[in-house]
Amino acid sequence: AKGECWGGGKGGKGVRQPMFNKSAGAGLGWVGGGGLLGMLTQLMAAKGGKGGCKGWGAKKNVPIEEIPHDTVPCDPSEVEDFLSMHQVQPHAAQKLRDLDPRLQRVVLEKGSMDDARDQTAVLIMRCARALKASPSGWMKGNIDDVAKHAMPCHPSEVEAFLAMHKVQPHAAQKLRELDPRLQRVVIAKGSMTDARDQTAVLIMRCARSLRAMPGDWICPACNDLNFSKQIVCRQCGSAKPQ
Repeated sequence: AKGECWGGGKGGKGVRQPMFNKSAGAGLGWVGGGGLLGMLTQLMAAKGGKGGCKGWGAKKNVPIEEIPHDTVPCDPSEVEDFLSMHQVQPHAAQKLRDLDPRLQRVVLEKGSMDDARDQTAVLIMRCARALKASPSGWMKGNIDDVAKHAMPCHPSEVEAFLAMHKVQPHAAQKLRELDPRLQRVVIAKGSMTDARDQTAVLIMRCARSLRAMPGDWICPACNDLNFSKQIVCRQCGSAKPQ
């Protein structure tokens, strides 16, 4: 990241000039000053923002394009065809399988990895970058895996739930746009009539339902969202389905 440093030592702080360090990025530092502190200043300046430097956050990674919400989901057969064309380790292949089908599309559209020396590393990097670029309204895990035991909500159930509460239109729309199985998770949390700000509670519920990661699961008994490490439902105690 970029940064600015000063220090100097007994001989004065010297002249400020741009400095660069491959691992840390660019910086501005006072160089040419005498004394031990002057020498240390040069080292700190090259690291931009460390050891007494003032930094401002330039990202090291080049940002990638935002993924359109209307991206066409990948079919599982497309994923398997892509994997069969390349030599990747099982853990890398599983990372691709665990992605939301729309993120799988992003990875596949990057093209063949035949020219890559380490195809496993390339695939892992593609999956990681797709996750970082995914819009905030997308799950990180594959909805079909996370919610395979959940009963989808009917639109009439959603409208009935909204009619019982006082929420702003934008919050109601967030619920309507969720996958029907995640709508079930939100509604199963119960009434919001005792909440001071029902709009805020609904938005929070929708956001939490979208935080599911690969391996997380929805309890078929009470529709609560559980972490992958849990072997029984944290809400009702039902066993994790196989």
